[in-house]
Amino acid sequence: MTGGGFEASSESLEFRAATDESSLEEMAFEGSAECRFRGGAGTGQGGESGRLEAGLICVRLVRGTSGIARVDAAGGCRLRTEGASQPGLEAQAAGLGLAFGEDGRLASVEASGSARLSLDDPDEGLRRVSAPRIVCDRLSGTVAAEGTEGGTAAAETPTALVEAPSLALDTRRKSLEAAGGVAGRIKSRPGAPAMGFFGRDRPLYAACSRLTSGGPAGGFRFQGGARVWQGRTLLRAPEVEAFEVSGDVRCGGGVMAVFFSKSGQGGPEERYEAGGRELVFTASSSTAAFRGDAFVVTGQARLEAGAISVRLAEGGRGVEGLDAEGGVVVRRKDAEGRGGRAHYDPEAGTITLTERPVLSDKDGGTFQADRLTFHLTDDRILVETAGQGRSVTIIKSER
Repeated sequence: MTGGGFEASSESLEFRAATDESSLEEMAFEGSAECRFRGGAGTGQGGESGRLEAGLICVRLVRGTSGIARVDAAGGCRLRTEGASQPGLEAQAAGLGLAFGEDGRLASVEASGSARLSLDDPDEGLRRVSAPRIVCDRLSGTVAAEGTEGGTAAAETPTALVEAPSLALDTRRKSLEAAGGVAGRIKSRPGAPAMGFFGRDRPLYAACSRLTSGGPAGGFRFQGGARVWQGRTLLRAPEVEAFEVSGDVRCGGGVMAVFFSKSGQGGPEERYEAGGRELVFTASSSTAAFRGDAFVVTGQARLEAGAISVRLAEGGRGVEGLDAEGGVVVRRKDAEGRGGRAHYDPEAGTITLTERPVLSDKDGGTFQADRLTFHLTDDRILVETAGQGRSVTIIKSER
């Protein structure tokens, strides 16, 4: 059967004519059914052609014409489209529904029942979506996918793989939104700037309530109990924003991070736990700045301050140094030091406290100094005073 902009074939055909028998209204092709269509030619927007295969294909015509209005298919449905102005589309599902515009262009595709959809964009790569129900609006370039009760939808883009009960892609803005309990994987990108404490030679994993990615600024925004991890390295905050191109990371609402670094003296790997009200990581300087009730905990000491800046080795691997300012507190076994600034040197294994530091011991005694140096490897504390003559007092902490 051939009509305006389409032709279809099958083992059997049923059709329904208009009441006045002036035209056909619907046709049902069953048994190895196939429908080919082409629309939009001559509109200035480029034509799009397609091929649909299924066990049953029902074609509804525009009233009074032979032009195609809608196609519904069931049973092993397979669809493939291609056109100059649209990304090529492939879909597989138990059921498919295709709606066409007045110019015969494919306007939307609805897929249900173990549906899978692929969009092949030559500029941005392949995007795949799988879900119990998928709706693709070809005119706006958007794709919406919904999971059934207790189920999820999945989307794969050139940079990430995401699962959630609800997904929305915008192929024109190159963006993705996921909601309802999100699990995701950011693909490895060797040679790219590190994202915070995470190297890019391995995938990053994430979980949150809501995720947005892409758009004009690029990157990923995780909201609602966000967790991002790579092996044992972990970043947790109510909101995490990571930028794909620059590698910068911003977190707010209370941040906690766990990361690891090789000892500067060839010892075992050191575990760090750090946090604060917010975190800003600048990839160009490999610096992670914690602000507001900031803290860093190592195996030997705990450091608290208004702001703590952690300098990382290239690629986010290892700690090169740490600086703290604003009401700094250093706790080491039975001793506590307070001052205005502190510097941690992991290579030397020391924390140096300056700006009128005060040392308190377990018995309530205090030492005022110009400089306090905590030696983390052998429990010594150097108390340095200037005054009329420089003096150094060495205190050995009890184990």
